[in-house]
Amino acid sequence: MQKKHPFSKTTTLAITVLLLFSSLACTLSLFDIDLPSLGGDSSPDQVTVDATPATTPVPSAETQFTVHIPTPLNEGNILVISILDEVTGLPFNAANYPLEMVDAQTYTAALPLPLNAVIKYRYIIAGNNGAQETTSDNLPVRYRFYKVDGIGSVEDAVTAWTGQNFNGATGHIQGLAIDSISGQPIPNLLINVGGVQTLTNSAGEFYIEGVLPGLHRLTAYSLDGSYQPFQQGAQVEAGLVTPVQIFVAPAEMVKVTFIVDLPKNTQQGAPVRLAGNLLQLGNTFGDLNGGFNTIASRMPTLDLMADGRQSITIQLPVGTDLRYKYTLGDGFWNAEHKNSGEHNIRRLIVPESDLIVEDKVETWQTGPSSTIAFDVNVPANTPAGDVVYIQFSPYAWTEPIPMWAMGNNHWVYKLYGPFDVLNNFSYRYCRNAQCGSADDNATRGNATAGRQITTSLAPQDIRDTVKNWVWLEDNNYTLVASPIQARGEEFIAGIEFQSNYTPSWINFTSQAIQNVQGLHANWIVITPTWTFSRTQPLVFNAEPAKDPLWDDTRVMIEESRALDLKTALYPIPNFPVPADDWWIGAPRDFGWWNEWFDRYRQFALHHADIAARYDAQVLILGGDWLAPAMQNGMLVNGQPSGVPADAELRWNAIITDIRAHFDGE
Repeated sequence: MQKKHPFSKTTTLAITVLLLFSSLACTLSLFDIDLPSLGGDSSPDQVTVDATPATTPVPSAETQFTVHIPTPLNEGNILVISILDEVTGLPFNAANYPLEMVDAQTYTAALPLPLNAVIKYRYIIAGNNGAQETTSDNLPVRYRFYKVDGIGSVEDAVTAWTGQNFNGATGHIQGLAIDSISGQPIPNLLINVGGVQTLTNSAGEFYIEGVLPGLHRLTAYSLDGSYQPFQQGAQVEAGLVTPVQIFVAPAEMVKVTFIVDLPKNTQQGAPVRLAGNLLQLGNTFGDLNGGFNTIASRMPTLDLMADGRQSITIQLPVGTDLRYKYTLGDGFWNAEHKNSGEHNIRRLIVPESDLIVEDKVETWQTGPSSTIAFDVNVPANTPAGDVVYIQFSPYAWTEPIPMWAMGNNHWVYKLYGPFDVLNNFSYRYCRNAQCGSADDNATRGNATAGRQITTSLAPQDIRDTVKNWVWLEDNNYTLVASPIQARGEEFIAGIEFQSNYTPSWINFTSQAIQNVQGLHANWIVITPTWTFSRTQPLVFNAEPAKDPLWDDTRVMIEESRALDLKTALYPIPNFPVPADDWWIGAPRDFGWWNEWFDRYRQFALHHADIAARYDAQVLILGGDWLAPAMQNGMLVNGQPSGVPADAELRWNAIITDIRAHFDGE
């Protein structure tokens, strides 16, 4: 129900939200003491309204999906369209709808979908030989996009299924994304065609490789919602490149205040987070540990209000199809549920005016098992700025979750669920989300079985002690100081960051850069990456969750500059195999080399543009991995690389282009 604020022009939306899990009473627990306060006693300026059940159903529009599959289904199998939940995680909480057969290789289904929704979906085979659709390079399709503007129809073609090798003809799309208002190129826009996706580079360019011939829907989606979703048709011909230019409209921003009433058994002082399908709400748009897609430490934390509820006010783009939930962990662990046991995913189409949204979480718990309280003391040499994380493994290690600080190297975490899918599971502790590296020494490395636990009908209190951390063992060394001659400002005393990347590390960027400054360094070298994900046709771009996105690199440069550190950008590629092996396995014919030089030029100019826009002083290009692409290049096995005879001219042309974009060193 919506009401006009009597003292403001702000629109107020009151929604009662359902949640899952019935809670068993806990008589005495380690958590009967309060956690330290984690938020201010703040409340929004707007006057609140009573939360009331929504009485008007969400408008929907019927969409007719028709899909063509490469081969007929085996007897007993069913073709399904799977509508996905990226907040909980793509493998979880999907809504699956069987399709009806039109002929042996064509199926259809009519679905009522929420108006203005952006649907993420893919096709799967259910039955005796279950399978998921794959791309032409035999990789699983993450999802396809569809924006529901009204009654409509969608026609798709499945390239192949898991377990099959695709050997058919494909075409390519080469495009440019432009801001429809400013006329400027749009970087970091997610482009999807037929389930194949990529990000636009700094020039707004995108390349989609290996698409089946035929008419496809091309969609453009802004990771943070700052541009309105875009979709249009694109005709692809076998062996040819389809040029595309799209004009995408920017979205205006409004203030949205979320106010939530929590269950009575919510641990007092525990941080409540807002998990959602946008980048700023923890979505990484990539595949993380355990099939997760969101990260707790990148989600905003709500503040405590005077009446005991929690609230947060954030800027959101008008028209965004926002999917969100409240959580004491991430999108899966300790996230809200409905009383019926379902995951609770809320939906809001952001309106054109400021808004108050009032929600109510009914329960954090599912299943018959009761809560588990983890209480751990960590070594005294744990750095003061470190955050202790807990990581769970119900079937594989999932994304680590920050624990709750009690002071004096004492950390706690209360697990509410979901216990409807758990019986026995493992857990372990680590520092700063770097599980597998900065581990509790007793459970070090990714191959560890971890500490074991079994769920119970009675509440459990688990007391642990981390005796020492990997990399922080209590070894005593004697250092002998040598006299160091003072150097002038022109002397470079720098720290180069490793190119390894996980999305959770960006939260520790500020602390890491402060530590660099504390070492009296005057330079910092940042090493963003792109990934070679395919050799033929060549695919080289930034991949979400594997490579830093545009904003990740921006934040690192800006925070370095804020501390008066001179900044160098040193972009580095990620390879699926060792670089030497990758070069040997590459086709390296004349056409492939043309493609390679074109992709490398885009890689270099993309980072030159970032360096120029955010005032990095130096751009570093090169490395041993480039040796086969140099004039008269050789492979590590002593064979010629086949690089074109005009390689030196090509490199000179790239350097000239870079100079036109970046005037630093």
